[in-house]
Amino acid sequence: MPAKVCPVCGNHAVSDDHKFCEECGTSFAEWEAKKRVDDERRQSEEAERAAERRREEQLREQKRKHEQERQAEEEALEAKVGEDPEVRAAREQLEEAEREAKQREEQIREQLGAAERQARERVEKQQREEEKRREAAEAAAQAEREREEVRQRVKELEEQRATE
Repeated sequence: MPAKVCPVCGNHAVSDDHKFCEECGTSFAEWEAKKRVDDERRQSEEAERAAERRREEQLREQKRKHEQERQAEEEALEAKVGEDPEVRAAREQLEEAEREAKQREEQIREQLGAAERQARERVEKQQREEEKRREAAEAAAQAEREREEVRQRVKELEEQRATE
């Protein structure tokens, strides 16, 4: 059985010696040359992509090394600065000032909280006193109405007795 198959129509060649497809006329040599060129182009593109990936990886590695070196330099400088007695004294002063500021902040917060509680208690006391005054005024008004009703009733009873 012949190995040549037409890539266009799928027809099997009668013989491997045929140069064209008997069905559609496609040139086997042309098709194979085109396939070779396509394969070579594909391989070339894959090689370029692989090279690009290698270049990118090298760049990443260089950046990582550079960053490590920079960080090591910063740490060395930080250690060197930290050893300086003046810097150490300034840091201690700063830490002491921060502690004092935090203590003062706590005191102010406590004072503020106490002042808020006192203000709340004064407002509540005033509200209770106002409520008591209102209740007393209502009770006085009620008593006055009741006295007036009693006077009116007494007057009516006296008039009734007088008419009898």
